[in-house]
Amino acid sequence: MNDLVKDGNELLSKMYSYRSCARSIPQITKLDQSSKTELYMTTYQILKPQIEKMREILKFHQRTVSKMTEIIQSLLPDIVSQKSKKGGEELEIFFTSGFYACFARVLDMCVVMDTMKNIKGSMNNDFSFFKRALASVTNHVSTEEELKQNYELYMFLASPDQYLSEIKTKVMVIPGSDELLIDTLNYCAEQLEQTTYLLPAEKHMYLKVMAFGLCLVDDEDSKRKKLKTERYGKQFKLCPVVPLMGDMPIVLSNIYKKATSLYNQKWSTETTVVSPTNASSAEDSTSPKKETQSPSTQGYSISRQYEIVYSLDVMRAQFIDCTINIQRMMTKITTLTTKTRERITSSPSQPSSLSGSFGSNSVAQPQTDANNDQLLYETILSGIKLLSTLTTKVTEQNAWKYANPNSSKNQAPSDATSFELALRYNYNKDEKRALIETIYMIKYLSEILLNAADSQVMESLLRYIYNDYQAFIQNNVADYAQQTIKKKKGIASVIKYIQEIAAEKIEVKEGSSLSTSLTKLHFVRNLLEFSFSEKAKGMKGGMMKEKDFKENQVTDVQSFLERSNYYPYMVDVAGIYSKECLFYPLQIYNDAAKKSVYSLKSKYIYEEIVAEVNLCFDQLMFRISQRIYHHFRKAASTIVLNVDFKGTEPVSDTQAKSSNPTKELHFSCFDKILNEKNLNLLGRSIDVSEILSHLMTQNLKKSIDIAIARFEASPFSSVMELDSLLQTTKQTHILLSKHLEHLPSFETLLSEVDDSVNSYNNGRIITHIIQEIIGDLIPNYCYSSITNRFLRSSVSYIEETVRSQFPKAQSLYVYGNKAISNAFKEKNSVFSIFVGEIHLRTMLKYIGGYHGLSLIINECQSHVDALITHTLMAYIKVIQKGSPQSVILPMFEYGTEGCFEYFAAHFKPLLNYDPLRSEVFQAFREMGNSIILAKTIEDIININEDFLTIQKQLILKNKQGKGDFDEFSVRT
Repeated sequence: MNDLVKDGNELLSKMYSYRSCARSIPQITKLDQSSKTELYMTTYQILKPQIEKMREILKFHQRTVSKMTEIIQSLLPDIVSQKSKKGGEELEIFFTSGFYACFARVLDMCVVMDTMKNIKGSMNNDFSFFKRALASVTNHVSTEEELKQNYELYMFLASPDQYLSEIKTKVMVIPGSDELLIDTLNYCAEQLEQTTYLLPAEKHMYLKVMAFGLCLVDDEDSKRKKLKTERYGKQFKLCPVVPLMGDMPIVLSNIYKKATSLYNQKWSTETTVVSPTNASSAEDSTSPKKETQSPSTQGYSISRQYEIVYSLDVMRAQFIDCTINIQRMMTKITTLTTKTRERITSSPSQPSSLSGSFGSNSVAQPQTDANNDQLLYETILSGIKLLSTLTTKVTEQNAWKYANPNSSKNQAPSDATSFELALRYNYNKDEKRALIETIYMIKYLSEILLNAADSQVMESLLRYIYNDYQAFIQNNVADYAQQTIKKKKGIASVIKYIQEIAAEKIEVKEGSSLSTSLTKLHFVRNLLEFSFSEKAKGMKGGMMKEKDFKENQVTDVQSFLERSNYYPYMVDVAGIYSKECLFYPLQIYNDAAKKSVYSLKSKYIYEEIVAEVNLCFDQLMFRISQRIYHHFRKAASTIVLNVDFKGTEPVSDTQAKSSNPTKELHFSCFDKILNEKNLNLLGRSIDVSEILSHLMTQNLKKSIDIAIARFEASPFSSVMELDSLLQTTKQTHILLSKHLEHLPSFETLLSEVDDSVNSYNNGRIITHIIQEIIGDLIPNYCYSSITNRFLRSSVSYIEETVRSQFPKAQSLYVYGNKAISNAFKEKNSVFSIFVGEIHLRTMLKYIGGYHGLSLIINECQSHVDALITHTLMAYIKVIQKGSPQSVILPMFEYGTEGCFEYFAAHFKPLLNYDPLRSEVFQAFREMGNSIILAKTIEDIININEDFLTIQKQLILKNKQGKGDFDEFSVRT
């Protein structure tokens, strides 16, 4: 059902912005007979996209009704059989508030869909033009399926209230659906009576659903049902007009009047409104409105409920008190946080023990901090409620004005448009002042809440929610579990399950984040409602049967449910509310631009504003991109870093003061910015996600470039550091790709930075690898057959290798911070003193497969050929001449020392030959190292190929008889 609501809202945006094309299409007259076919074809091509939108709306209508029928049937499968078993008596059917809220959202979407379709009469005009053009296009032959679709679309557009009629005939005929709908209406009425909603849209949704639901349950037997219509009528009287969408209002009486059996005329007696502006045209419309006014026109009392001017004094007093409390609380929290940090800094060796109030295995802050967290939570919640109240007042007054435009000819010119009558000429001076002051209070309060939602407040809000939630679970729910198990109640397994999934046993240091899973919270709330509802089987009791839970326990659960109802909103405030304020200051430029164009009528001032916005926005996006990239870089480094090296680097006192672990560890704190695709600025719609994708691409390229540049300035053994940096960059790319869809692939970025886009150019990595192998590894290393590693020789007979200067880089392009960099440095330092199989295996990942390998082997072969041709052949002739022509083996009695001295004496001229070590032996070492290097690479490739062969055999064995073998499966 949530998916239906999401798709429905997208379609509603299309319907709201739908404009008729038929008006702009010229009528075909007798003079156009020569080009009649061409004109009809053009009309057909113009209107076809619009007709596709209408068909999409029709398909969604059919899918919605079908899905609702399927869901209701699955929820109420055995109602008839159970009623027959019980002799036809009424059954108690109840669901949780979460389901009622979800069902209400679906019904609200249906109300808006029906109303929007009824309003958009232009769709009928466009479809009529389309059918006429379609019939006149000679080369188009409609198929039977197309004719059927056109007929269904025609009936859909021509018939009003399609959702109402279809749901009533297909969904409401399901046994038990009427009880479900009545419970949903009672839930909506309860939410309005207790004002447990927080958003203005929720209030208006409940009102529309109640009006729509009365039409659905209306039938001949509706009066005998458990309907408390006066309960709904009271709410309709208080708010007869609500916003529909955008600047469109909806009068609720237009909906519930269709319920002829349930409609009560008293509900709408006072909604036939003549606004105060129209009521006394002789009275000066600019005179202040006083409470002593007694207009004679009917409906004036209803207008007082909508117009802000009558409740301005009360809202102003609440606003002043709320802002003072929030600012006072912010100062207190900041002071306490500073003292806490100083206490932690003064005794870093002693971890803060947070004494808990809900269990020995849980962790909470001291009692004083707990009280401050609760006070802060209540203060922020009251501020959000006041902000919601102010916003509700503005939106409802606008809806009232739209529904009741000014009809007084004395106060509006005769040529005024309907929109001007609804807005421009529908407000007197006092109402304008009240509206301006209310909007000021909304913006100012929003700014205070946004500024307040920093890391300290987020930490405190999350901590309070977590502690209150865990206190209830580990104290109250634990007691309920023990009680039900002891008394062998059937509900014991459910209560025990709640305790198992919700209770957490962790140890967290002071100042760290304590987050509550909203999924678990939703699940726990539903199970608690199911267990403690008065309709539950174990809560009915009887003369000989005790209820599962006592009255005081039910009261405690209801209290928790009321408190936790606001937790999702507050967690949302704590998690993403502060991030929205990044773009909030840009709204100032929107106001300034509007002022310069419409009030000052100055073009050059507007151009200066545009230039400043361009500069500021570019700088803002650059800084945001760096901050986000730095965040994801640290997260990626932590993922790539081996577990053995995590946390080995201690954090200094300075870092403890300047860093905030909450900001570093939250993975979703930038989601809203990364997913922003429609930022309105100076009349333009900016895709922030696409801009960030471009900037992130540049950051990724720079990280890859720095990794390769560091490798180019280091010996061959630093290929392990290259691998760490590139793997970190790849993991950063993976994390960013979950949010940014315009990022190129990592392989594309790597090949572009490495200059290896095509096979004609050797990349930077393979070029440096060849240089290091030929210029440093082969001539300066000795191979150990014991460890199978190349070790650097203490004596070098060649000139020192000249490399580029080691580049300097910011931490966000390397590993993120110093602690992680030190951990990687410690890890890679182990591989810097030798070159072994692990280095060569890593090298094979970045040389481009067999093409790069062939280059390396060819270079080694060419190097060996050059040694034999230019070095060894010349020296071998000299060695032959300097060697004794005949040497007789010494006698056995000489012993080892004697034999050695014997040969040393005969070969003394050769041993004293200076180039022997630096040229001849060095050449043999380089030849041997080249051969061993090639042999080691061959062994690694053979192992990989053998492993691949085994995988192929296993896959082929599994694929036998299935008929879906493909080459990709083998390679995978």
